[in-house]
Amino acid sequence: MPQAPCRILLSWILALALTSQALVAEVSEVADKMGTAANAFLQSIDDSQAESVQHPFDDRRKDWHFVPRQRKGLLLSAMSGDQRVLAYALISERLSEQGVQTVKNIRSLERVLRLVEGPGRHFARDPEAYHLYLFATPESGHWGWRFEGHHISINATIIEGQGVSLSPRFLGANPAEVQTAERTGFRALANEEDIAFKLVESFTDEQLDKAVFDSKAPWDIFTGAHREVSPLPVEGVTYGEMNTEQRFCCGNFSSAICSRLRTPFVRKPLPVSSALDGSRSVSVGRDRLIGIGEIIITCKGRAF
Repeated sequence: MPQAPCRILLSWILALALTSQALVAEVSEVADKMGTAANAFLQSIDDSQAESVQHPFDDRRKDWHFVPRQRKGLLLSAMSGDQRVLAYALISERLSEQGVQTVKNIRSLERVLRLVEGPGRHFARDPEAYHLYLFATPESGHWGWRFEGHHISINATIIEGQGVSLSPRFLGANPAEVQTAERTGFRALANEEDIAFKLVESFTDEQLDKAVFDSKAPWDIFTGAHREVSPLPVEGVTYGEMNTEQRFCCGNFSSAICSRLRTPFVRKPLPVSSALDGSRSVSVGRDRLIGIGEIIITCKGRAF
């Protein structure tokens, strides 16, 4: 009789080992494909373009942001049609087809902002003002890349023998909902926003007391572009305190986030909590913060 528990334990250990090996193999395949795509792009550019796109693998790799600002990568506008295809091939090794389309949708909102803000605007609002960076080369074993501009920052760092880091990843939408010209009603991140509000609006008064930690939303993203951030100031409503419908919303929200990745790396359910910052009203500035383990997901938007 004692042999049965031993066989079960051995089966679990073997299954865990096989899963670990499969994950390592999958990560290695991701790194190889990214390296192939990066080299294809590098072979397509001239010396002047190489000066813009290539950077050392140093602290500048960590200087990311989602705001419109001066950047020193290779602009989309400086690429030929074929080079753009190769640039998006690299991005496609990081994002799913849906994720790539979301990137294109967010870029297109720059034209909306240009129209809304008019000639006196502070920024160019150019859908072509997005930059590609390559930090070192795939052959070095320690390298990375970034595609970045207003409300987009897609990053990957590859360390040979250790793995692939796919963070940070930032996708934002401004305006959250277009209310001008022929694109009225368009929302680049509609799915996440709808799910987040459905979750929030399902909370009981007791849950809201635990979830709301400030009656006024912050001016900008709660965590900013900091490399290290503090935990949420309150525990919020934990997954265990949610009803079936609310847990379903959390699952859908996580799926919506992961659906934009080409290869999801989440292998098991993660503890979820939700906290609110600001008004419950859909029509005003708002933040909705969802914590999954040590991950904080911020839903923020202002309608024009």
